[in-house]
Formats: sequence, structure tokens, C-alpha cells
Amino acid sequence: MIILRLKISASLKKKGFNVVNLKLAPADIIATTEKRRLVISIEPKDSNKAFKKFYDAKKLTLHMNGDLVIVARTNKVSNESKTEGFKTTSNLELADVLNDEEG
Repeated sequence: MIILRLKISASLKKKGFNVVNLKLAPADIIATTEKRRLVISIEPKDSNKAFKKFYDAKKLTLHMNGDLVIVARTNKVSNESKTEGFKTTSNLELADVLNDEEG
């Protein structure tokens, strides 16, 4: 997960975001520009804890007035989180989501 977090952070920095990596928090990455605030939460290795983490990240996002992006590692969590209403992507599709966030 650390490598994935670093790749996402580097990609966000290239797009002009200010990036903060968090540890032991529901959000793994917080990225901001003058116009956007993104909270990125990566599915943990123990997928049983994923939705608690995602709901806590959603609360944090509401306090920040930002957008939450969930990075799912498994299809099961991806499908379930989409049905729960989360904006979900895989690490392979993240570039597309970041391009959408710019506009």
C-alpha cells in the first residue's frame, strides 16, 4: 500500500496538487489546489475493515468540503462501494479520475 500511496502522491504533485500523506487515518492522502480538495482513501489489506475506513473518510471529507475518492484493490470492494454511493476507482483508472477532478 505504501508504494501505491507514493505513486498516487507523485501523480497528484505532477498535476499541481499540494499533497499530504497520512498514517493511521481514514484518509491516506489529502490533496488540494486553489479550486479542489481531494481526500483519497485506499482499500486496506483487510477488506473487512474497508467500509469503516471509507465511512470515516467520508466524514472527514464533509468537514473539509472536498471530494472523496476510494481506490479499491479488489473487485468485490469496488462493486460494493459503488453501490454504497462512493466514487470508486482502481489504481489503474486513477489517472482518469484525476483528469476529471481538474475540470
